[in-house]
Parts: sequence; structure tokens; C-alpha cells
Amino acid sequence: MTPEAALAELTAAFGQTYHASDQACRLISDLLSHAMVGISSRYTTRRSFIEIVYAKEMPITAMEPLAITGLAGVGKSQLLQAVGRVLPADDLLAVDSSHGEFPLQSLWHVELSVRQSILPMLTLIAERAGAPQSAGKTVDRVLARLRSLAYRNGVAVLAIDEFQGINQGSNANSLATRLLLMLREIGTTLVYVTNFSLMHRLKSRNQEDRQRLLTKVRVLERDDLDSPDWRALVDSYIRVAPGVFDIDGVRDSARLWCWTAGLPRMLRFLLLAAYQLARSKGEFTVGMSMCEAAYRSESFSVMREDVELLASQAITRQPIPGRGDLNPPYPHGSWAPENAVAAMLEQETQSRTRANLLDCLTPAERAEFKRQSRSSKTEPRKRQRKQGAAGTDDVMHNLASFKETFVAPK
Repeated sequence: MTPEAALAELTAAFGQTYHASDQACRLISDLLSHAMVGISSRYTTRRSFIEIVYAKEMPITAMEPLAITGLAGVGKSQLLQAVGRVLPADDLLAVDSSHGEFPLQSLWHVELSVRQSILPMLTLIAERAGAPQSAGKTVDRVLARLRSLAYRNGVAVLAIDEFQGINQGSNANSLATRLLLMLREIGTTLVYVTNFSLMHRLKSRNQEDRQRLLTKVRVLERDDLDSPDWRALVDSYIRVAPGVFDIDGVRDSARLWCWTAGLPRMLRFLLLAAYQLARSKGEFTVGMSMCEAAYRSESFSVMREDVELLASQAITRQPIPGRGDLNPPYPHGSWAPENAVAAMLEQETQSRTRANLLDCLTPAERAEFKRQSRSSKTEPRKRQRKQGAAGTDDVMHNLASFKETFVAPK
């Protein structure tokens, strides 16, 4: 198989891999409970259902929307896809002997692309919901059609994904607010996924809009670097190609967290970049040294910049100027945990120390240093060395001692 074909297969397999963390399971349970409350209040008896279905006008019942926000790549869209797998599949329901079977849909899951006005976005939702193209040519008519279909089909959740696509242009704030206020009047539980940038904009709206749209906000946080969930996530990707990745979910999880800021999407990108780099060198196995090389490669530079900004944010506990997409919209939300901060500081220190050391060595010494580094990683037991011979640990220790002596506090 060519490297390109293998990379495409690996990418597709990663796209089908999802680890439901404890946090994700709690959010899914919360969402389903929220939907159940709405269903119970809307459908009381069979008779009332038939009466409302055939009524000339559908009553307007606004539902409090549930917002799911978090850093880009933290797994918000995958969480919505998991909700779709938990809910019952589409089916037909016989209400009584006097009427035919009614379609039953648990979920309307819509990915919104960028639109410049409300009507095209509502029309897209109507098409995804199965409404005919003649659903209406005005906003009011399309909304009425959506309201009627949602009730008739027993839709429990209307999930709007990629909502951050609206976060463009000077009128994005107003456009997003208007659309959400309209969708909440369809009558079913509305769940919308948004990044931090749009959440900041919604928080700047007037008090009435904030109370209607932001009373139920759930933040999907990153897993801690030493948590069982992060380790299980790493293992889930490694199991996709166990013969390719020479990586251990327990031993290597902290370093992978530091290179990806604990974001699942970045972890996938890093592993794919490492595999692509390995194949370009004629190798078929990806270890941690290849992952580090991929992290420092040009192809990963854009993501590395975000990782380093998030590391700086975690250390200083201060917002990043001009990067609303990285700054949590709520106080102390989505900061990296303290153990992650310590690990990032330690890794950055080791990286800089190693770079400084290599600059000071002759070519022969540099080759020997790299050889010893590779050997220490592959051999589980410490090797005995001749007395008086300096090993890698000794060189690193001496360099650190030298720096402490030379850069003494004033």
C-alpha cells in the first residue's frame, strides 16, 4: 500500500474512533434528561396528539436551549454524534386504529454552513428534517412547517452542529441570536454546539437575550493528562494500528498531552503527522521520537502555535489577547489543570536544555549523545557503564548544575 493510501485509511479509521469519557457520558445523560422533560410535557395523551397534529395552527412553545461549548477540537461534534447513537433509530408509530402510522424521529442533527441570512439556514434545516422543498418561501412559513413536523414526528432533540460557522461578518452576533431565538420556538429540545468566540459574542447581548439563550450552558473540558480517560483515548487510537504505533497509553500519555494541549483532534493530527513523517523516511513504526519530530515539523506549526498559546495561558492564568477562540467565556473555565501546567513546564525545560546541550557538543559527541538516548529508550534495564564514563543523565545533570551556577539569582 502506498504511503498516501495508508494515510487515508488511517485517517478514516481515526474518524470512526471515539472514547466516551466520564465527562461526556454525564453530558449525554444531562442532555437526554433535558429532552425527556420536553417530551413528557408535549405529549400527554393520544387524543391530544391527534388533535394538535390536525390543528390548523401549531401552538408555539418555546424551549430553553442547551449550549455545549469548549475549545475547538475538544470533541463537541463527536459528542453530538454519540447522542445520535444512543437515541432510538427512526421508526413508524401506530397511535390508534383510526389513523395510519406516524413517522418517528428522535433526532434532527443539522450541520450549519455559513449563510448570510435566516431563511437559507431555516430552509437547510427543513430539508434535513425531510420537509419538501415547497415548505415555504418566507421565514414564518418555514418555521411553521418545522414546528408542525417536529411535533408530528416526535422529535426529541434538534441538534445544531458547526454553529460557529455563523461567527463571521459584522452581523454575526445578531444573526446567531435571531436564529437561536427562532429555533427555540420549534418546540423541541434545542442543543447547539459553539466555540468560545461565538459564546463571547452571545454573552455581550442584552439581558433578555442572554436569559433566553444562555441559562443552560455546558462546557466540555479537556481530560487531565494523567486521567484514565486521556490514557484510554490514547490507547483507542493506538489500537487502530497496533503494529504501527510503538506508544504506550500510560507511559507516554503525559508527553502526548503536552504536545496536543489535551485536545483529541490535535492528538489525531499529531499521530497522522508522525506516521506521514515516518513513511517519508522509509520507516513503518511510529514511536515517541517520531511524534516529537512531527510536533516540531512545519506541517504541525499552526497547531503547535495554539498549543504553545494554551500552555502560556495555563501558566499565567491570563487571557490571550486577540484569541477569543482560546479564552474561556466563563471565569476559571477550561484552564489547563495544575498537573498539566507542571508537566508542560518540565517538558519545555527539558526540550530547551537538550537543545542547548546539543549546540555545545562536537559532531562526534552529538552522535554519541543521540545513540545513548536511543539506547536508554529501548532497553528496560539500566546498563552498567565503565567507571568514569559520562552517560546521558550525567551530562544533562551537569549542564543543569552549570546553568544554576552561572545564572545565579542577583
